[in-house]
Amino acid sequence: MTSPKFSIGRIILIDDDSKQLGELDAAVKAALHDEGCEVIAWLPEAGDVLATFDGMVANGATLVVTDYDLTKGASGFFGASVVAWCQERAIPVGDYSRGNRQNIPKEPNLFEFRFESSTTEGAAEIAAIYRGFKEIWERFVTNAALLTAPSPANMLAELLGHPGAVSAFSLYTPQIGTNASLFELVQSDRSEPSRRALSSYILGHLLFNSILRYPGPLLDARAACSYFAVADSAAGSVESAITAAAYDGPFAELGPFYWRAGIDDLVDGWAENSDIEYSGDQASYRRALLEQQLGAAPLERYNCPRCQGELGGYRCPFTDAVVCERSDCSIGSSGWIPLGADLSRVERVFFDETSPMLGS
Repeated sequence: MTSPKFSIGRIILIDDDSKQLGELDAAVKAALHDEGCEVIAWLPEAGDVLATFDGMVANGATLVVTDYDLTKGASGFFGASVVAWCQERAIPVGDYSRGNRQNIPKEPNLFEFRFESSTTEGAAEIAAIYRGFKEIWERFVTNAALLTAPSPANMLAELLGHPGAVSAFSLYTPQIGTNASLFELVQSDRSEPSRRALSSYILGHLLFNSILRYPGPLLDARAACSYFAVADSAAGSVESAITAAAYDGPFAELGPFYWRAGIDDLVDGWAENSDIEYSGDQASYRRALLEQQLGAAPLERYNCPRCQGELGGYRCPFTDAVVCERSDCSIGSSGWIPLGADLSRVERVFFDETSPMLGS
């Protein structure tokens, strides 16, 4: 790869529609709240677009956002080209589409973001992703010793202040795949700015696109509902009981997220002061303890024709459904879900319908 171009303070927006580009530019600038980040809006035209792009990132960039379909602009120029160029330069990149592009599940691409096509929602996500990378960068600036960690999992666990999460995080790192050479550069390059750039690039993607996306050591509010085998409508009640387990690291504003270990500590404390007997199913036991802790009426069960919402414990990241370990309910899939995401399972009906198209 070329020398890393990840840096803090610049976002580049690319679209072949001047009206849409202008709207996104204005919305992103508004979402950033005058945080000192330069936002460049680029409408690609005829000429050497790669040379133009290289000029814009010569001094680095934090994030590039491109429309997936750039066919109105320079001939032979596509959003996929932008993604590839950015990945070669270690610049975080994401795309969006105004159309109805279907995202069929496949082995996740760790080093690519997908943004909402809605201008308002997309701009909010772009600003939040920028701030997440900025926070990671700043933690490296204040604690350069983090750069000496022996692996991405160690580095991330230390950066987040949860060294006990190393083993769980390490099960997500195989997704780095062919980009493993990036971390080798971190270890071999004696330039602290370069190592900081590469480390921020790797950890930001690993954290947001994998660990926060696929429930395991960290859960979003809906996955927390699944963990307690209740419907998403009970999220307010669940969150009120697990506030002490809240995650406050990079990208937290796109949550809320919760540490699973913290939730388990809370549940263990409830169990010590409860006469509820273990039912043989962890999720329903957690739910019973939660209901007792809240002192409220039974929480709403999720809609499931197989167990009537009594089981659960897991989340399907593709259908966003609560699922359980029953073979007619869900399956584990190492090809679709990172190994560390042990609270993520693929809903059975969805898997049976989709896997023939993927050759699974």
